[in-house]
Amino acid sequence: MNLKILPDNFPPSNEDANRKQKGIRSMNLQRSTLLVLVLLLALSGTAGADTISWNVASGTWNTAANWNPSTAVPTTTDDAVINNNGTASLDLGGNYPHIGTYEVASQTIGSGSVLQKDDTSSSRYLKVTGAWINNGTIRHSQGSGFLGLNLSTSTGNANTGTIRADGREIRLGGDVNDWELNNAGGVIEAINGGTIKFPSPRGDIEGGSLTTDTASTIDNQSGNVSNIDLIDVAVNNAGTFQSLGTSYSRYLTFSTSGGLTSSGTAKVSISATGVKQGMTFNSGTTLNNSGTFTIENIRTSTTATSESYLDLKAGSTLINSGTIEVKSQVDTYGTVQLRSAIDFSNPGIITVDGAFSSIQMSGKALTQTAGTLDVKNGGSVVAATVAIDGGTLAGNGSIFGNVTLASAVTRGWAYADGVGGVMAVSGTLTLPASATVTVSGSGTFPEPATLFTATSLAGETSLSGWTVTGVNGYVAKIDGTSVVLVKSNSGTIILLR
Repeated sequence: MNLKILPDNFPPSNEDANRKQKGIRSMNLQRSTLLVLVLLLALSGTAGADTISWNVASGTWNTAANWNPSTAVPTTTDDAVINNNGTASLDLGGNYPHIGTYEVASQTIGSGSVLQKDDTSSSRYLKVTGAWINNGTIRHSQGSGFLGLNLSTSTGNANTGTIRADGREIRLGGDVNDWELNNAGGVIEAINGGTIKFPSPRGDIEGGSLTTDTASTIDNQSGNVSNIDLIDVAVNNAGTFQSLGTSYSRYLTFSTSGGLTSSGTAKVSISATGVKQGMTFNSGTTLNNSGTFTIENIRTSTTATSESYLDLKAGSTLINSGTIEVKSQVDTYGTVQLRSAIDFSNPGIITVDGAFSSIQMSGKALTQTAGTLDVKNGGSVVAATVAIDGGTLAGNGSIFGNVTLASAVTRGWAYADGVGGVMAVSGTLTLPASATVTVSGSGTFPEPATLFTATSLAGETSLSGWTVTGVNGYVAKIDGTSVVLVKSNSGTIILLR
């Protein structure tokens, strides 16, 4: 039996950057059926394959004496079983200084047993051509390089145990399209600065949880197209959860239930031309952000169209007590969008920054109860209604829809040498009887200073109850369909029209 060593570019590149949306499946029946299959596979192994079992407390995979029968290590025609509470280490020693691949017909890791990469040389791949079952622990906690887990079938893969990247990198994926991992009852985690990466190609993780601590990362980024569906998966991110488009389009989708709870950093980012990068929350899933969620385009080239988006489908839920940033470079060929088919309330901070950044609400309502909505530098919000019931509305961007301002709201605008401050409302702007306007900045302050322009104004028309802070001697007045600040001189209002 020979150990197969694959080249450094394994797994191979994948075709097809555009993925058809997979239908949402009923998970209860699927999991019950799959669990039965998993148990049968665990008992029977792969048809025609020899079962080789781990028989020592700890040792290296590549030592034949550590297996029973002890004639050779498991290879492509064998079922490898580690079910004795032992620990098997993927270590090719000094004989293989490049990426090595262990390939078996199937693998079962029992409860209490461990498969780990702990050598100090290079990366290792474990490729399983049949069913892969983990009821124990798979970990990478020491040494250099990464541990790659390659699932080569779309059925029979199950994790009820733990996959742990402890200060190191684990790449979880497959070399076939539409690989699947039933993770019901399982945990996939990155701790102590570790990284879980989904390299390629398209696949599903169903059930269970993905978690990071404050120093660790879950990363949908590598050398190829990566399209990952998280079905009934609870992602708990205290570190970094990101989908980055550096060379290829990548999509990450939450379906059925579960979603992302993030107190750390979440990011959908493009730094390459001609690619798309998206994160989608389907019906029944929730984005609960108390950290910072950024949707961005950081490339500067204008040679090809690119797109970065967060998509909230009908039936999904957004809870934001943190910060959501939608921002773009000056790039006439790229867009950055928060797309929402749901009404949502914002008690946190939402910033829309840049001429090609927008919130697209599909005719829905955005309600702000506290915090800040800052639309600036050409950014825009498209919604049926924008109700500012509390907090701060700021910026010099555009709102396409009807806007209502409550009396408790603080309007904040920053001026620098006479530039900035004007917010354009394409719709009806309904004004309260009283409000506080906070103006900050430096340089020359324009007289008058326009805060709003609108298609039409409703509500309070004199603004006599409005006060201005940050600029001495100014008051707010109506000037046609604009709200402006005008100079007050010894108690006399000077209307500058």
